[in-house]
Amino acid sequence: MYDAAFMPKRLRKIKVFTARPPDSLPIYFHEKLSKANSNPRSIIKLYRRYMKLDDEIDYKWLVRCFCQLGNVFGFNSFWAPRDKQQIHSLPSFKCLVYDLIERREQIQPEMVPRLLYAMAALEYRSYHLLPTLLEHVEANLHRWRLPTACNMALCLALLGVGEDT
Repeated sequence: MYDAAFMPKRLRKIKVFTARPPDSLPIYFHEKLSKANSNPRSIIKLYRRYMKLDDEIDYKWLVRCFCQLGNVFGFNSFWAPRDKQQIHSLPSFKCLVYDLIERREQIQPEMVPRLLYAMAALEYRSYHLLPTLLEHVEANLHRWRLPTACNMALCLALLGVGEDT
């Protein structure tokens, strides 16, 4: 307090933090992501905010964020292919995919169908992520019901995965 009296006014006005970050970042950002379900811009902005606050983002949140982007650009949406291409070119989207690739060993089998659907809906082929997803598909094919397996087969076909005969 005493030292602050001798500081110039311009330095006394500087606030390092505008607000204290929430206690549990994953819970806070899961709630925020639920509210931003149909706007790709707000989903990307939310990812950027989370990236600035935490060094290691919760992997389940990353998967959910990517899947939510895929749902926005789903097969029944009215977004143009040019919009998908613009999303691919955003540095934040590239960082999101890089974060998914960087910790791909944390992918759980129940995440695979949603990730494949999101990749197919976004028309985005991540050749670093696909081998891990395919390993999970082969290892856990007996666990999924027929509609889920058919949806994964469709998504893989749309992504161009398979033999050329």
